[in-house]
Amino acid sequence: MQNSNGAVTITLLGAALPYRHRSALTGHRYLPARQRDQLAALRLAASEAMDGRTMFDEPLMLDLQLDVPIPRSWSRRKQEAALQGLLLPGSRPDLTNVLKLCEDACTAIVFRDDSLVCMQQTFKRYGLQPKIMLTVRAVEHGRGEGRVPG
Repeated sequence: MQNSNGAVTITLLGAALPYRHRSALTGHRYLPARQRDQLAALRLAASEAMDGRTMFDEPLMLDLQLDVPIPRSWSRRKQEAALQGLLLPGSRPDLTNVLKLCEDACTAIVFRDDSLVCMQQTFKRYGLQPKIMLTVRAVEHGRGEGRVPG
């Protein structure tokens, strides 16, 4: 079934946590409580953003914007440069781990399966309000998207 309702944007305020499993002494892998809580919060935000729409079941594009906090120890000049985008964060969390968390949170809520994701655009920057903002939309063929490079 095709979702013709356009893009869905999911926003979760607060600092992002990297998605990583831990191993117990028994060899069993588990997700730590803080990551589990953030996954649950993202799932709730995703279901609210869907607002009764049908899930996507077609090739998708994910656009992830991650805003990380500006270190308070920085000078005012350096903080302003960070807000203007002149300085970019080279710190944790890794974009790929946050993207995995978002994909898992959206599976079976926003889209049928994360295998539908064909294109990704990610960006990490400094912001006044730390947040995760994920936009999911169907790949539009014929508008430059969906073409195989080469």
